Amino acid sequence: MEVIGARHEDIRQLEWFYENFNEKNIPNMLTYRMGLCNFILSSEKINQMDNYLKAIRQDFKKIFTAIQNIDLIYLTYENRESENLSDNDRENVAIYIEYAITKYRVIIEYTLKIIDMLIEYTGTNIKTNGKKFSTFEIYNMKLDYLKSLISDERCKILNDRWFQSIRKTRNSIIHNGATCLVFGNSGEKMFQIYDLEVEELVRDEFYLHEGNCIYFEYFMTLNISYLVYFIDSVFSIILSKGGYSENNNFIYESIFNNALSIVGDKQKCVMKWVKNIIDSYNKAIL
Repeated sequence: MEVIGARHEDIRQLEWFYENFNEKNIPNMLTYRMGLCNFILSSEKINQMDNYLKAIRQDFKKIFTAIQNIDLIYLTYENRESENLSDNDRENVAIYIEYAITKYRVIIEYTLKIIDMLIEYTGTNIKTNGKKFSTFEIYNMKLDYLKSLISDERCKILNDRWFQSIRKTRNSIIHNGATCLVFGNSGEKMFQIYDLEVEELVRDEFYLHEGNCIYFEYFMTLNISYLVYFIDSVFSIILSKGGYSENNNFIYESIFNNALSIVGDKQKCVMKWVKNIIDSYNKAIL
């Protein structure tokens, strides 16, 4: 994979991701502290939040499963003479890519729902000059409030523009008949999402590409790292600035530590890709 064209800031983001989450269970690390805190909510709301946290963990694992299955398909071609994937394998990879993008967007939705529960606001019936704010606008207001509580570089991740592209791509797949096309070369995991007019939907200049192709390893690991940074930042701000107390019971702490230590092969596949991209970039710029 050619990485010399990658943005320096994105490589630094991948380095942060690798340094902080390699050999740690990512879904558990992001969510278990929240589950062990004493939030001032009704029992019904506590149960809802626990379910959202559980859903985040489940969907991260499903994304990792899809990524590992993609990697396994390409690995079967390493010792073959054929340079191109079979039609069946290309279709399977395309399905896994669409699935990973869909689950990615769902994780964002769960995180926003948790923010909505924990950040005080007067609700969706707020009106300004007769205008009723949408749920999405309320979420953005609450993100702006969180941003006002901090002064470091995490501010940039609380701007939701970073996930707008993947949100639009997911919506096109689910609602407008867009589909993933995987290109045949077995040496590189390249794809593109096309709408029904055969127009490319993934056009962001900062993704590595060859013509109109997108390298899936770079696309997915970078987006996962930004998603992890977003969730980690939001939950950390809520816990540190919201005055919520963590349950320091020894049993709960033991459960948390055990949950962090369980790292499966599916997640290791993602981190393998991240490390390869970082190493290739640093080697290319020397």
